[in-house]
Amino acid sequence: MEFGVFAVPFRLPETSLADGLKWDVQVTRWAEEYGLHEAWYAEHYTLGWENTCAPELIVAAASQVTSRIRLAIGANLLPYHNPIALAHRLMQLDQMTGGRLIAGFGAGGYETDAQLFGLPDLDERRLIAKDALDVILAIWTQPRPFKLVNAHFSVDYPPYDPFWGGPNWTSHQTPHPRVAVAGISAGSSSLREAGRRGFIPMSFDLAPDYLRGHWAAYAEGAAETGLTPRREDWRLFKMIFVGRSDEEALALATAAPVRRVFDEFVLRVYERFGLLGSFAPGVPEDQITADYLARNVWLVGSPDTVVDKITRVYDELGGFGVLVTPAFDFLDDPDAFRRSLELLGREVAPRVANLGAR
Repeated sequence: MEFGVFAVPFRLPETSLADGLKWDVQVTRWAEEYGLHEAWYAEHYTLGWENTCAPELIVAAASQVTSRIRLAIGANLLPYHNPIALAHRLMQLDQMTGGRLIAGFGAGGYETDAQLFGLPDLDERRLIAKDALDVILAIWTQPRPFKLVNAHFSVDYPPYDPFWGGPNWTSHQTPHPRVAVAGISAGSSSLREAGRRGFIPMSFDLAPDYLRGHWAAYAEGAAETGLTPRREDWRLFKMIFVGRSDEEALALATAAPVRRVFDEFVLRVYERFGLLGSFAPGVPEDQITADYLARNVWLVGSPDTVVDKITRVYDELGGFGVLVTPAFDFLDDPDAFRRSLELLGREVAPRVANLGAR
């Protein structure tokens, strides 16, 4: 089992844009220094709480100050991009990172992002995303020249011309970077499609029944196309806070940057979508707060405590490949978050690395 960090980014809205972006790069540098394996970056346009509109630029910046850690986009929102241009930007990123790129794709779930791009209908965004993904995969895999026309896009890829010396773009990885797709609902259709295509499945920090449903949907999709689903591909995004003692870890997990993000934003978003109970089924919704989750749901504690909690979650779900913990806006107390990453990478990770081999 491996670990990663996710620059969602969970940002306090009053944090300056420049300081927040520098923080994301710094967190990535720490993650590599302490032995974590992946760093993920999200894409949103209208959310002060999740303030990164160009994850490719963060990947490019992080690639220049790291050498080993995998750099992952979770996810480019396909309805808001020209897929021909995006396919080429990602090939360039894969070259710049020396093949460390993971490409994540989604349809975009936030209504204000959709309003900005004039695409308020979610079903329409899903159709656009499917057609855009077909374009990207064709550019990455089909012999050139070729033509592709679907309901939303048209590609007329020219042949190589010796005068122009191109087109000649390819990714560093063969045949292309790994592709990741996230799901939310228990029987996620997105994860079923990911299974059909052999993509990386991503799940967020929900109750075990939801997560088992995610794996079941992914495995069913894989079976439809004769693929063998691999537990080591499954990325689980889960809150992890490690301290030198249980008390120190709980203080970090309930500090203002975490508490405010959840109580003022994340839980309110899930409430809007009718999914608040997915964090803690059976618990009255007015009791589901950041403090409750830190004490009862998240992986919080000393290295010994967190190792025990990870082992229980691993066994409960039947295994997964990478645990990815979000980064929070600890610019006013950076050493507290840095220390949590250090303890995670240097003391927790080695003790659970071989869970699947038991």
